[in-house]
Amino acid sequence: MTDLESDRQAAAADIPHRSIAVLNSLLAQTADLRELYRKANLQASGASCYELHLLFDKHHNEQERIATLLSERVQALGGVAFVLVRNMDEEALQTGVPSVIETPLDKLQRLAEAHERLLVEAQPLGREAESPNDLGTHDMILREVVRTNARQIWFVTRLLSPPSDDGAATSLY
Repeated sequence: MTDLESDRQAAAADIPHRSIAVLNSLLAQTADLRELYRKANLQASGASCYELHLLFDKHHNEQERIATLLSERVQALGGVAFVLVRNMDEEALQTGVPSVIETPLDKLQRLAEAHERLLVEAQPLGREAESPNDLGTHDMILREVVRTNARQIWFVTRLLSPPSDDGAATSLY
């Protein structure tokens, strides 16, 4: 075996370990975002309470699905997914959720910021996982994590924007 072949084999053997670390980081952030949606859903109030409940519940369920897919991918690569809250706390984003009940706009702003942080990290991680030996991780990050979070942040920021000139009720202002 040549040095080039042994270098390729060593690099290929290292891919699952790097992918597991990437996936666990995204899993922790996804679990954190999922919990933000759960808390926002429980504390929804005001004139648009029903609509917010629907939005928060839908996004919570989608984040739950992503967390499950990320966990399954980690396990498929031979790793151990962070499933305990204390493990996720070490990796999760520090959202600093206040102990007081927030206004709907504050909740939406916090969710938009959490989505933005997750997307900022997920996009380069997706490119990093773009190895011929681990296209499944690359595909999962782009199809599930990036696309779903990009769609969700669009909905959340749409509610944060001031009303349009046509009078369409697309915000909470």
